[in-house]
Order: sequence, then structure tokens, then C-alpha cells
Amino acid sequence: MNTTAHTHTPVHDDPEESPSCSSQAPPSAIITQNGERALRAELTRIRRELEVGMAERLREARAFGAPADNDDYLQIQEEEIVLAVRAARLDELLERARVVVDGSFDGRAAVGTVVEVKDTESGELKEHELVGGHQAPRMNAASAASPIGVALAGREAGDVVEVRLPKGESYGLEILQVRPVEHPLP
Repeated sequence: MNTTAHTHTPVHDDPEESPSCSSQAPPSAIITQNGERALRAELTRIRRELEVGMAERLREARAFGAPADNDDYLQIQEEEIVLAVRAARLDELLERARVVVDGSFDGRAAVGTVVEVKDTESGELKEHELVGGHQAPRMNAASAASPIGVALAGREAGDVVEVRLPKGESYGLEILQVRPVEHPLP
């Protein structure tokens, strides 16, 4: 399966071609279809809570006194603000997201693939599922923006890559296999 991108907003890979590289338009975020579904489900849950749950809780809290002197009421208002901010951030993220969709796989590592690697020094074998940077972290997942994700992206079986860590250290990985994600790793 080739991983292709479905884009909600125009994305320019080359900054020279971009009509505007100002701070007005945040960069796109790469997420998988499963990641998009999870974010949309969270957004739906938050909106439902804001529309129904918070209003009911605020009504109940008002029964215990004036809002200024009512700790429960103030706490619920604070929770409402936190949820509203999270909903706004999810809206913005989903608006600028590049969603990786399954296509014909070309054998190269990309978001939505699992890469089996061998540490060139220790010989240790590992698998990394490449995911978008806004997906929930989980075991064996590597963000496309992480040092491992950057090193593996676009590479194929047989390639040897150098993973450069932020503190200047590095290590080598040999790519043994690249395959599409059938089911996300646990």
C-alpha cells in the first residue's frame, strides 16, 4: 500500500513554492486515518459534554448559592473553559491535518507503516509503527517528527540509517522490513 496524503488544506512541500510562509498559517500535521477518527471522536465527546453535561452541572451547582461564593460552580466553569480550549485546539488541528490514507504500498517507510529494524551495534531487533505527531503515544510507535521517524521516513528494506539524537549522540539501524499497518500496534 502506498501511503498517500488526503489534505484538508493546501500543503506545500517546498517552502519556495508556498504562497505564504508566515506565522499566520500553522504547518500541517500528519495523522493516520485511525488518528483522525480518534481525534474526531474526542472532539464529538467534548462538544457533547459542553452542550449538555456542563449546562446541567452548572444548573445543579447554582442551587447551592451564588456563583461568586460557590466553589462547585467555579470549578465547573473552569472545567468548561479547559474543555472549550481543547475543542478549539482539536478543531484547528483537524483543519490543518494531512491524513495519511491507504493506497498501494511502495515499500518505503512512512506514516502508517511498521518498520522492522536491527540496531547495527547491538543486533537488537525492534518494530516501530510510524505515526503522526498528534496521535496518542503508545508502545512501539514512533512519531514522524521524532529522530527515529525522521531517519526512517522514505527509506526501504536494506537501507542503513543513522538516528541522530538531540544531545548529539547517534546510532545506526538497518531496515529489515517495511509493511503497511494492518492493525495499530498496542
